[in-house]
Amino acid sequence: MSDWVEYCNLTIGKYGRMRAANGYPEPYHVKYWSVGNENWGAHELGARTVQEWGPLVRESAKLMRSVTKDAKLFAAATSDKNWTMPLLREAGPYLDYIAIHGYWDPLFHVNNPAPFLKCMMKTDAPERDIQRAIGILDEAGFGGGKIKIAYDEWNLRNWHHPWHGDLRRGFDLEARRKNDIASTYTMADALFSACFLNACLRHSDVVDVACFAPIVNTRGPIFVHPDGIVKRTTFYVFKMYTNGLEDYMPPVALEAERLTQGNQSTAVFDVVLTGNADGTRYVYAVVNKDPEKSHALTLDFKSLGVKEPRKIKGTVLSGTSADDYNDIGKERVVPEECTFEVRDAAVVLPPHSLTLLRLEK
Repeated sequence: MSDWVEYCNLTIGKYGRMRAANGYPEPYHVKYWSVGNENWGAHELGARTVQEWGPLVRESAKLMRSVTKDAKLFAAATSDKNWTMPLLREAGPYLDYIAIHGYWDPLFHVNNPAPFLKCMMKTDAPERDIQRAIGILDEAGFGGGKIKIAYDEWNLRNWHHPWHGDLRRGFDLEARRKNDIASTYTMADALFSACFLNACLRHSDVVDVACFAPIVNTRGPIFVHPDGIVKRTTFYVFKMYTNGLEDYMPPVALEAERLTQGNQSTAVFDVVLTGNADGTRYVYAVVNKDPEKSHALTLDFKSLGVKEPRKIKGTVLSGTSADDYNDIGKERVVPEECTFEVRDAAVVLPPHSLTLLRLEK
């Protein structure tokens, strides 16, 4: 591990000279390094037991820091106390992040994506996962941002890869092509992703990194084909959050109806509020999880010091149905600019939608 750091970041030493000889005289200055990947799982080459993992991470981190002292180090972790507490006891003083992963629609062996409403019942799970991890960090003495969370793999749907980890069977490439079926990536994927980002934003003092996986093809927001690309529904979620939100997170209180399926339920709205530094501009990011009904969202203009307007402008990502998706030559789900009437401090938001609402003083 330290040789790899040397190869990327130094101009001296055997491996620093090797990089230069390979045609790259200037160092890459790689800052973020993760020790391992899902080493808690038997599917990984290099899996470890709980007893093995902490000491391995500790010694690896010491060696890596001896090469680049300002490296930011991750270690493969989970929100399970039984795995992560021993890791932190052994290696916590050397780490900047614990790296956790999450996929909530497991399709490893059978490619049978969950329908919209079932996916909406999963939208609270990422925040519960984050809260568990924060609790472990606090208990271990690394709370308050001493060690942060890198959610460095996440997506609604796990990759469909039958027999992954069973090297005797080989890799079923034909089965894996099912990951690129366009109709899989509906408004369910978009809204789950928005709820995930909202959860990260609500805990952004601790959740510092969150990497959607993968980026291109398979479960990615971009699908590449011989004649161009398809921007899936999730692509537009990232575009809206990247370009449409403000930099700060004022608190927001919300009471919302419940959306139910069987014995499960979730709030119909998932909301975060962002604002600029001087409090003159605000943007709400609002998910309406209801597949069929519009719902009224009450906005707290008074606490923001904003005079209640008659209309609000916003950007909406939706579709003709909750199962709408984008395909080659058929881009059905794209953001649209809209104007909303304000009545009794409330706006009515369409079903199966992500909406950014913009306010200014």
